Amino acid sequence: MQKQDKAIAYFLIFQAVVGGLVFANLAVNTSIPLGVWVVFAPLIAAALAAGISSLARKRWAAILGAVVFAAQAPIFASHYFSYSAWLGIHLDFAFTWNDQAKVGVNVFALVMLIWSGFRLNAPDSPFKETTPSESA
Repeated sequence: MQKQDKAIAYFLIFQAVVGGLVFANLAVNTSIPLGVWVVFAPLIAAALAAGISSLARKRWAAILGAVVFAAQAPIFASHYFSYSAWLGIHLDFAFTWNDQAKVGVNVFALVMLIWSGFRLNAPDSPFKETTPSESA
């Protein structure tokens, strides 16, 4: 397993731990809306599962890790609805119109998504799918 793959896996575990701690702190000190539970609880569980299973070289875990990063990339808000999910580290770049609408991207999550996508399909990737002729 390449150092890059381990770095991505450990970062997913880090995100799950930090995200879980922040979420637990919010749960204890505030009233968390159902929508936040629906997004963050599965995202934390997915990040933890993806990180741990990526270390075990499971392809599905590497794909799940990319999905975790993809879920953190978009940012949008209006008067009626908003979405911004991040676990641990984020660097946001967003446009706001008249304090009513916001559209942006978590640049850090986008970079991690691109990096994990490249590693998933890299020639030396431990997650690369093998065809029956390659495994024989």
